[in-house]
Amino acid sequence: MVDKVSIQGLGIAGSVLAEKLSSKGVKVKAYDPQKEYVKPCGEAVPVSFFSNDYLRLTDIKSRVNRFMVKVDGKTVVDWDAKKTIWFIIDKKKFVSNLRERALAQGAELIWSTGKPEKGVYVDARGPFSQESDKTIPVYRLIVRGVEWDENTVLIEFDSRKAGFYWVFPAGEKIVNIGGGFAREPKKVVKMVHNYASHVLGKGEIINKAASIITIHPKYRILEGRTFYVGEAAGFVMPSTGEGIRPAILSAEKLSQALLEEDSIHSIYRNYASSVKPLLMESRLSYTLFRVMLYKKPDARARLLSSLPRVFWKRYFSATLSSWKELFFSFFTQI
Repeated sequence: MVDKVSIQGLGIAGSVLAEKLSSKGVKVKAYDPQKEYVKPCGEAVPVSFFSNDYLRLTDIKSRVNRFMVKVDGKTVVDWDAKKTIWFIIDKKKFVSNLRERALAQGAELIWSTGKPEKGVYVDARGPFSQESDKTIPVYRLIVRGVEWDENTVLIEFDSRKAGFYWVFPAGEKIVNIGGGFAREPKKVVKMVHNYASHVLGKGEIINKAASIITIHPKYRILEGRTFYVGEAAGFVMPSTGEGIRPAILSAEKLSQALLEEDSIHSIYRNYASSVKPLLMESRLSYTLFRVMLYKKPDARARLLSSLPRVFWKRYFSATLSSWKELFFSFFTQI
């Protein structure tokens, strides 16, 4: 077990790590330039993964059981699971409560940019730790006073712009709507506003924000004596932008390794072994996105439209983590 860890970045991954380690008596010093956490996303986590302990740290805005996938306006999947598959959580509250827990357990939280210190150092800066040319901007609106099924999520792919829109419920008559595109990314703000008007009609925009998402992840979990977690390690799903679950999972696995081992090499072996399924899943998602990105728009649309329903069922349920399962999905009927 290590006795001291410094962390740069207090988003999802960094905050989970700080809370887990401080609760076991590890001396934690964590840095973040922003005291108030804000990062645009759909705020979705799979029910099967989100523990009761985590549920106590946040509010559930919506429970999702229906998933719609469109390609250029045409519905290709409309799956009603008949049970809750995703929680839409209050992500800001979740991070704030994790930070407060860590602080109460003795962690030192410093609101500035940190630098590597003696001992184990963890980079949890998300996409800001990745190279800038491997990211695209995303833009999100929170719209109130609209008619939208609180149990339904919509993801619509735009084959021409090589990206997607999302429409996620965020409470009663409140919707989280946004998008990101590899082609003409500078038009994302205008495109999202136009899409919101088209899909939702009139509504009151109560929040808008922009961020970046890694689409060509650099996969690394250790460089020198710096460990990486979450999106900083490349654990993100580029084809849908999912990042909360990978961030939590990788932080949990690293905290376990740090508590069980006492040398850089033994920590690395433990961590690398435990995140192997997550790494495979992220690489699979990246490969699918890359195939779509480099095909011509018409071919891209055909590929997205031809993915079988069971593929999306496995994807949304977070049970698609290998090429074997991807291959199997093409020959399995629900």
